[in-house]
Amino acid sequence: MFVSRNKAFFGLFIIATWFSSISNLKAGPLIARNSSRCLDIGGASQDPGARLVQWDCASVANQDFDWIDAGAGFASIKLKHSGQCLEANANPGDSAFQRPCDQDDSQKWEPLGKDGGYHLRNKASGLCLDIWGWETNNGTKVSSAVCHFGSNQTFMFLDDPQMLRLARNYAPLIQLHPEEDFFPSSVEYFAAHTDVHCQGQKVRESVLDAVYLPYSPQDCFVQTQDAMNGIYDVQGFMRGQDPRRDIPPVYASVYSPSFGVVHIQYAMFYPYNYGKDVCFSLAPAGYCLSKRVAMGNHLGDWESITLRLEGGRVTAIRMGAHGQRKNYGPHEVEWRGDHPVVYSAKGSHGLYPRSGDYTYRSLPTGDKLVDIARSGIEWQSAEALVLLNNRENWMNYRGHWGTERRGKNACQLTPLNVINSLRKVWNPLGSLFGARLETTEEICGRLGLNDEYQIGEGPWWQSFDQDRWGF
Repeated sequence: MFVSRNKAFFGLFIIATWFSSISNLKAGPLIARNSSRCLDIGGASQDPGARLVQWDCASVANQDFDWIDAGAGFASIKLKHSGQCLEANANPGDSAFQRPCDQDDSQKWEPLGKDGGYHLRNKASGLCLDIWGWETNNGTKVSSAVCHFGSNQTFMFLDDPQMLRLARNYAPLIQLHPEEDFFPSSVEYFAAHTDVHCQGQKVRESVLDAVYLPYSPQDCFVQTQDAMNGIYDVQGFMRGQDPRRDIPPVYASVYSPSFGVVHIQYAMFYPYNYGKDVCFSLAPAGYCLSKRVAMGNHLGDWESITLRLEGGRVTAIRMGAHGQRKNYGPHEVEWRGDHPVVYSAKGSHGLYPRSGDYTYRSLPTGDKLVDIARSGIEWQSAEALVLLNNRENWMNYRGHWGTERRGKNACQLTPLNVINSLRKVWNPLGSLFGARLETTEEICGRLGLNDEYQIGEGPWWQSFDQDRWGF
């Protein structure tokens, strides 16, 4: 049942504090009031002189600022990603930039609180930090200008405790299947049992130490520290942490894709994903004429749900399974107070708005791949919510969260007589040559059978703002 929610909005656009001293300033991003975009060093450059711009807010280090007391009510603003300080020239219109910290007055800023935001006045020039031309676009330069204290010179402090309260207020209640065998866990729990390998060589102890990788990220995988005994070997840690005994975390990201809009993404991690038992012979009415084969199992499974808030109200919810995400209106989802209730499918952990059986793929053999979502084990995510702030090194891991593909693919497992029944007649060169039958390789490519393995490689390059443009 949909319950109306009228609580006060703690969104990004009013998360600000009237500052009376430098000690009130906390590390984190700064958002421009006129555009709702964050101050950002373009391209995360490490170069001295790299310019300050505005960009979509995200959990990235080049939008993360530390405040260092410089005395007499002034502060130096230090960039987390480069360790350099924010500086400005004395000429109005010149871009602000980063440079190695040296305590020069051009690197000292006076925060002037006003109307829940604040202005930054440079000690050397007396000019204020300014979004050039009142622009709202990504990439607009941030410069110095004569102080007029308008909204393009007003910046808001994103307070982690208030963002955490906002995320907790709407945290989902996740219903796990009553017969679930593979529970969620923290990333740290998973990392204690796995290493990172790139191009077949161990390069990191775990994803916790994987900020910089020496090879292309698509060539990096996670391997179990104890060798797996066969492709279907399930080690104890793969079963995760049962929420009835030890509540695992849900990882929350709060960001603003556009003016007046806030997205809260809740990401859940599972050490192991159990795929589906698939029939590769004919399966009339779902009855398999041969033995089923487990397909698509893999280490490391990420799932997520994103809430869209406009004007302090939830206007849409986005979730999905198997790479397909869908938007739902608030009335399409069950609610318990301000908390949406979502259902996690057994084994695969795909998310759905209601209890039920969800067919996500029909096979040419007559078999169907079905997610079964039921209530049974409740995971109260608000009880163990972790606000992501880009201080977790594992957020920068860009490889696969599973092992390299193992076992046979679906094409190799499909009997030849079934392949023959799927062949099409081709005549790719028109009247020059006669028609020909589609080859086995062409059939498997067309149906995607070459991409489905008994053991898959898991998700690649998890995004913590993946629904920025999805609504």
